[in-house]
Amino acid sequence: MTFGWEFLTVTDRLSPSMPPPPVLMLAALLFASAPLAHSLELWRNPSTKRALNLDTSLKWTATTSLSPADDILYPDRTSSLGAFRLRLGLGAKLTDWIDAEVAYEQRMQVASSNSLPALARNGLPATDQEYYRTTPLDWVISENDEDFRHQHGIDRALIVLHPKWGEITLGRQAIGLGRGVIFNAIDLFSPFTPSEIDREWRRGVDAGRFEVRLTDTVSMELLTVLDRNWESSCLLGRLRGYIGRFDGELVFGKRGMDRMAGLALSSTVGDAEIHGEMALFSLERTWKPGALGGNDNTVAKGVIGGSYTFAIGSGLTVLTEYLYNGFGVQETDEPMTFSETMALQRSLGLQDAQTLGQHTLGVEMSYPATDTLTVGALALQNMVDGSGLFSPRITWDMSESAALVGSAFFPWGRDPAGGQIQSEYGASPVSVFLQLSMHF
Repeated sequence: MTFGWEFLTVTDRLSPSMPPPPVLMLAALLFASAPLAHSLELWRNPSTKRALNLDTSLKWTATTSLSPADDILYPDRTSSLGAFRLRLGLGAKLTDWIDAEVAYEQRMQVASSNSLPALARNGLPATDQEYYRTTPLDWVISENDEDFRHQHGIDRALIVLHPKWGEITLGRQAIGLGRGVIFNAIDLFSPFTPSEIDREWRRGVDAGRFEVRLTDTVSMELLTVLDRNWESSCLLGRLRGYIGRFDGELVFGKRGMDRMAGLALSSTVGDAEIHGEMALFSLERTWKPGALGGNDNTVAKGVIGGSYTFAIGSGLTVLTEYLYNGFGVQETDEPMTFSETMALQRSLGLQDAQTLGQHTLGVEMSYPATDTLTVGALALQNMVDGSGLFSPRITWDMSESAALVGSAFFPWGRDPAGGQIQSEYGASPVSVFLQLSMHF
C-alpha cells in the first residue's frame, strides 16, 4: 500500500479553575525541554489590574533525511529542510473575570526538493492541517511549489470568562484530552505524533468550552469543536476530577458523524506513576469486517503506561506506553482495497490512527546531565512486523530564554519495495534534526 500522512502540532494547558493533582503535574512536566518564556509587559493599570503582555518566540529548524531506496515512494533519497517560525502571543487581562489571547505566526520553509512526503517528516509538526477550523486564517505570502513557502496566520484567538461557577472559553484554542504522553486514545484535536519533538504549542482549533465546577475537585464540561460544517464538527461532554492519588476523565459524544466514548485514569503506586486510556468509536462508515466483536463499524483504541524516576545520578526518568490501535492494519504489508486505503488515509490525517500498526510499544527516557544539559531517547517498536525507530536527543538550555535541541532518527525494519510498504518504520528515513529556540 502507498500513502502519506501529516504530522500535527502541540501544547494544552490545564484549566485554571481546577488545581492540578500531582499526577497531572508529572505528566505535564515529563520530558519538557523548552526554556522558561518571559513575557514583556506592554501596559498595566494598577488600579483596575488590567494588563497587556507580549510573548515572542523564534525558532530555527534544520533537518536532513536519507530515505530507503524506493524510487516510487522516494524519487530523491536525500532531502533537507530549513524552517523559521516567529510567534507573537498577545495576552490581555480585560477585567477581573475576562481574559483574552491572540497568537500570530509567520512560518517559512525551504526544502531541497518537493519529493519529501509527510512520512519522512520525523520530529516536525505539520502547519497545513485544517481539521476543526471554520476558517483557516492562514495566508501564503510567497511560495515556490518545489522548494519554498512563506506563510502567516492566526493560531490563537480566544476569550476566557471566569464566572464564580466555572469557566467559559470561546474561540481558537488548544484542547488536549487524556493522560497519554507518547500515544493517546481519547485526544481528538490535533494530538502530538509519537516521534514529534517540537511540542511547545498544540495547534489551535475553533471551539467553545463551558465548564461547571461541581465540587472543588470535580467538574463537568461541554465542548463544541467546530469544522466547516456541522457534519464534521464535534459535540462532547467531559467529566473530570480527582480524589487523593487518583484522577480521571470521562469523554463522550459526537465526533463528526461518529459517536465515541472514552475513559482516562491515572494514579501513583509508591513513587511510580501509572495511567491508561480507552476509547470506543462507533463509525458511520464501515471500517473493516469484524472490526470489534464482529461489528464492522466499531473501533477501539487503548493506551496503558507508567513512569518512574530511578535514583541514578541526578535522576533517570523512564516512561513506557503500549498502544492498541484499532484503526491500524493487522499486517503492514497486506494488500488493501482503494476504499480501505482512503479510510486509513483519513484516520491518519485525523490522528485517529497515530500509528500504521495495531500494536506499538514506546519507551522514552530523560536524564538531566547538568543544570543546562538534558539527554534522552525515544524508542518505538511495532510489535507485529518487527520494525522500529530509535531517536536519541540532547537539549542545551543556553540561557533562560534560549535552547538548542538536537536529535536523530534511526529506523529499522524491512525496506519498501516498488512503492509497497513492507514494514511500518522500515519505510521511514534516517534523519537528523536541529532546532534553536528563543523566547522573549
